[in-house]
Amino acid sequence: MARNEADGSGPARVAVVGAATAAGALVRDALAAYGVPGARVDLFGTAAGEAVLSEYAGEARLIQPADRDEVGRHRIVFLCEVSKPAAAIAALAGPGRLVLDMTGAYGGPDGGPLVGSSAGPDREGDGGLLQVAHPLSIVLADLLGPVDRAFGLCGATAVVLRPAADFGEAGIEELREQTLRLLRFERTPRDVFGGQLAFNAIPQARLPGDEPGLERRIAVEVASLLGWPEERLALRCVAIPVFHGHAISLRLDLASASTVDGVRSVFGANCGVRLAGAGSKWTPLGAPEDRRTDVCEISEDGLGGYWIWAIAGAAGRASAERAVSAAAAVLDMGATEGKR
Repeated sequence: MARNEADGSGPARVAVVGAATAAGALVRDALAAYGVPGARVDLFGTAAGEAVLSEYAGEARLIQPADRDEVGRHRIVFLCEVSKPAAAIAALAGPGRLVLDMTGAYGGPDGGPLVGSSAGPDREGDGGLLQVAHPLSIVLADLLGPVDRAFGLCGATAVVLRPAADFGEAGIEELREQTLRLLRFERTPRDVFGGQLAFNAIPQARLPGDEPGLERRIAVEVASLLGWPEERLALRCVAIPVFHGHAISLRLDLASASTVDGVRSVFGANCGVRLAGAGSKWTPLGAPEDRRTDVCEISEDGLGGYWIWAIAGAAGRASAERAVSAAAAVLDMGATEGKR
């Protein structure tokens, strides 16, 4: 059982800061499902104000305002929101306290050690700041890694179609409301997307308030996860009017010759990817709601490259699950050290 480092007894404490955000909800679900054995999990917002009723592991829980001193009493901290209070909490990272940045905002220009590979982070020590790869970075690394190891990749180009769920409950609600109001010929809300997403598509650069530099962040993280000395991925993200599920159109430029069957064969043993069967749905609608990515189609492009069409039904879960796994490993390491 994990122990409190302060006195060696009692449960270690885990804080989720920004627990009401989309990323926070995914971390809460991962903690509840996979757990950090013996740990006590506390939920925090980032703004001053009253506590908000929520739930954790099927039980009613309060999301408390994030007080830096109170959060500082926790052994593991998940940062799930970008804000001034969260930035102050990120500064708490150090020996004996692990802060996992789910936002990519606090690792500095070169980022911190990156969590996201299937094997987990290779690191020493039981504290500090870990940057957790964006869910789409993990999806793309899972798709590109097996191909790169088998044939080498000169480069890749991806167009990622993002659902309203990427923008949290507010995004889902705004898309729903836009759709209903347009059918009634009424004015539509545009707070989340800055324009009409219903029956439309909006490129990343035109999405107000969404993660600035997201495409660049993903390209850099993919290179880091795959051990590339330079970026080889060109990327565009587009918001589309679906509620859940990502679709990825990916072109590969291989360093050595292959065939469609050859490219398909590299995904057989990859834990993050599976080959969709003939009866599978090739669209985000009805995609399996697990963290694996379905490769639905592989075809030649007539120019020496290959196209992959893939669907990720629940991309965010991979990022949250790997972050929780890293936290659990640190607590296990601390418990082992305490027994010596």
